[in-house]
Formats: sequence, C-alpha cells, structure tokens
Amino acid sequence: MAKGWIKLDRQIQEHWLWNDERYDKAHAWIDLLLLANHKDKKLLYRGEIITCERGTVNRSIESLAQRWGWNWRTVKSFLQALEKDGMITGEYTTNRTTITIDNYAKYQDLCDGVQSEVQNEVQSEVHNEVQINKNEKNEKNEKNIYISSFVTFWETYPKKSDKGQAYKCYKARLNDGWSENELLVACQNYAAECKKDKRETRYIKNGSTFLSSTTPFVDYLRKGGNDSGRVSGNAQSDEERIAEEQIRRIESGEESDERPFADMP
Repeated sequence: MAKGWIKLDRQIQEHWLWNDERYDKAHAWIDLLLLANHKDKKLLYRGEIITCERGTVNRSIESLAQRWGWNWRTVKSFLQALEKDGMITGEYTTNRTTITIDNYAKYQDLCDGVQSEVQNEVQSEVHNEVQINKNEKNEKNEKNIYISSFVTFWETYPKKSDKGQAYKCYKARLNDGWSENELLVACQNYAAECKKDKRETRYIKNGSTFLSSTTPFVDYLRKGGNDSGRVSGNAQSDEERIAEEQIRRIESGEESDERPFADMP
C-alpha cells in the first residue's frame, strides 16, 4: 500500500492537462481538494454575508457538472458515494450547496507543519551561512586592526573584556621595550594560575590592567621561570643602576674603589 503525500500547487488548474473536456472520478476528487477554502473567508451571497469555513467547497451541483463535463445526476451520485466513504459531508439547501472535505485540517496541517519545518531549516541554514561569513569578515577585520602577536596574546588571556584598551596598553608596553614573547609568557603564566585556582572571571584582571604602566605582568614573568633575566626598567631605581655600574667598573679595573672618596675633605 502506497503511503505518504505530495504537494500539489493550485496553479495546476490552469494547466492544459487539467482542463480536459470530461473529468474522471479521481480527477473530480482532486479538483474538490483544490477548490476547498484553505482558510475561513466571508462573501456576499444573495444579499447575505456568509462565512465559508476552511476545508469547504461552496459550489452548486450545476456548476460542478459544467466544470467536470458531467450531468447533474452523475455529480449527485458521485458526491453521495464520497459521503458514504467518509470523504466529504454534504449540505444541500435550496439556496446553496456546501461540501466539507473530511479530515482536511488533519492532512493540511500536517503539510503546513512539514512546510514550516522545511522553511525553518532553510532559514537556519541561511542564518548560519550569514553568520559564518560575518565571523570570517570580523576575523579578517581583526587581523587588519590588531597586530598578529596581540591576537595570539588575546586568545590566551583569561578574560575577554575591553579589548581595544588592552591593545593600546599592549602597544605602549612594546614601546617601553618589552618584547612580544615576554608579554605572551606573562599572559600564559597568569592564565595558568587563574585556571589552577579556578578563579572567577570577576576576580581576573582586565587585559588593560594587566598591561598597565605599573607592569603587574612582571610578577608572572618571574613566576613562570621564563624571565630571560630581564627586570623592568621602571621597577629598578636610578640609584640601583648607578651602584651596579660602579661595581662593574671596579671589578673590571676601569675605576678604583677609592675614587668615590677622593673628594672627601
């Protein structure tokens, strides 16, 4: 037994194959389905407003006979057979004929549901395609806005907040003489610490704070053991640098250790 259904456009009624001189029974049945109202509508009939419900055909037997190329008795007999088989319900009065397609809503709603599902799938695919293109465009724009080393830094940093300000601080630290590798190592160590401590996001420094002029990231160069021997010029006082230079000169013989006292009275 064949199962399933097909979608049939009402425009088939305008095709030359449909408009044969005389319909057979199958042709006439499908024609009733196509003639049925797909939604409730009101119309004026002999000075009276009537409501034609969804799934009904409001055609006289005479008009159907003319449409199908049958006589009146044949149409009447055909409709009675459909009623007997539970396919339609007929209401015949002296003023009009109303034929109700049984189970119209059941099958039509199923069709509409499947159509809606298909439309949703299509819309979802279109949305995903647009989103992918948008993401690709954003990634391309990001590469144009940010230098590649910062993109890597930001992918590693544990808190994605105020990226633009963080980038300004990143460039400022590069201008101060810090290397891209040093900033990345500090970032990796800080991210590892946050992950290990299971630190909540609200307690993680913003990128701009981590890279601020007070150089809090220096602590994470030392912690990670990847310091490469560097100490921040800002963290080392002028006195310390002068003392280190004097010690270096004394040890190399460039300067006597008594020289600092030569001018003493």
